Amino acid sequence: MPALPDLLELLEARGRRVSVERIAIEPRSFESPEALEGFVRRQLWIDPAGPKEKRFQKALDSLAVQTADGWTLEGRSAGPVGIVTWAPR
Repeated sequence: MPALPDLLELLEARGRRVSVERIAIEPRSFESPEALEGFVRRQLWIDPAGPKEKRFQKALDSLAVQTADGWTLEGRSAGPVGIVTWAPR
């Protein structure tokens, strides 16, 4: 969550005692190149009929790789995730 520091600040300002556990998650894999393309397209808001389509396809063609787990983007590593818990008032 990119706004994790802001969330923690808000909760603490509201008098909550927060606990944060940080873990690393492995990159997501997809069952097909089409499934990977659809996911990345939605994340980037790329319109298939839009001006960025050609650049998107070129980048995807160079970055998509098949692994034992399925299709993913080359160079992805485990990413940090923060799990925040707090008690209600």
